[in-house]
Amino acid sequence: METRGYKQNRIVIMLVALAGMSVYLLPYFRYYYYDAYVSYFGINDLQMGTLGSIYGVLAIVGYCLGGWIADRVSLKLAISGSLVVTGLGAFVLLLKPAFPIHVGIYALWGVTSIMTFWNPCMKALRALSKASEQGRGYALFDMTRGILNFLSGLVILAAFTAVTKKVGEANGMTGLILFYGIKAIIVGVAVYFALLKHLPKSLDSNTEKDASFGKNVLKALKMPTTWCVIVIMFMT
Repeated sequence: METRGYKQNRIVIMLVALAGMSVYLLPYFRYYYYDAYVSYFGINDLQMGTLGSIYGVLAIVGYCLGGWIADRVSLKLAISGSLVVTGLGAFVLLLKPAFPIHVGIYALWGVTSIMTFWNPCMKALRALSKASEQGRGYALFDMTRGILNFLSGLVILAAFTAVTKKVGEANGMTGLILFYGIKAIIVGVAVYFALLKHLPKSLDSNTEKDASFGKNVLKALKMPTTWCVIVIMFMT
């Protein structure tokens, strides 16, 4: 199991890419269905901005802490658990809760889609390819995620348009949220069993639990590679 590489894990990498797409559908779908979303929940533009802001703040915190967390948790549990909890948030949203609870759901998604998901996802992805195959592994992941985003976006938008013409916009939104929630949960369960079988067991016996978070950050900040990547991302 420890010697499995890119060729043996291509299907698993594509499943992880599906997970990487599915976990973000719920936090971001409000942008693509803005008018329908506002009408469905009876909120205004300022409140919509608040939802995005709280998600963004938690995402920033999540990116800062995510790597530290990824070195201390079971990757398969973190990835699959994040998807399942994200999906369950959709069912709470369907109840059309009071706005503070609505904000709380987006705060939760800021944690489950970034802090407990993204860095564990990247660490698992790296483990699914050998050292000489990392480029191919990441390329397959990004390519699959991009294609799935493009195709699913077209299909779901077309389906939403067709459904709303027959049953109304409100019922269409209910079906859309329900679909995204169920999909996240199903993908979460599927990716758990896939990683259980294909992920090296050594990754679930982390040796970094006693390492200092502050020392880890300082170590990363002293690396020229870190600043090189930061400058590239900023300039882009």
